[in-house]
Amino acid sequence: MTEPKRELSSLKWARRYARILDSNFKIPGTNFSFGLDPIIGLIPGLGDAVSMGFQFLLVITLLRNGSSGELRAKLILNVLLDSAIGSIPIIGQIWDFFYKANERNLRLTQEYLLEEKHQGSGKGIWLAVLVLFIITMVIIVYAFVWFVNWVVGLF
Repeated sequence: MTEPKRELSSLKWARRYARILDSNFKIPGTNFSFGLDPIIGLIPGLGDAVSMGFQFLLVITLLRNGSSGELRAKLILNVLLDSAIGSIPIIGQIWDFFYKANERNLRLTQEYLLEEKHQGSGKGIWLAVLVLFIITMVIIVYAFVWFVNWVVGLF
């Protein structure tokens, strides 16, 4: 077995994990599938932070198979983009049903290992990662504070 194929077979856990988060459930009579990510995201702030943690766990698993700076930047950018937009009430839930960041990251890693795509340092992408990380953290904190205030206001 060639080295890239051996690395790809070691991603079995990552494939299963991405499926659980992004496409484990199918709506009967349609081709539409979704996973736990949009369900976890229903809890503003907290759900998005937990979801982002799960996504970074997957990214770490994917990075253990070796990667370029560009691939790392793209994987992290996908997680941050998903988390930032996913944190916006209503729009974020719709986004989570369609974007499927985990499956995108798995696909990027497979392209890197099998097709030798996404090579290079990714310097330009890292700037976007930094900006999006800051925006994501602000949105998640704001959503969590809003949710806590809403819950407290119920009593």
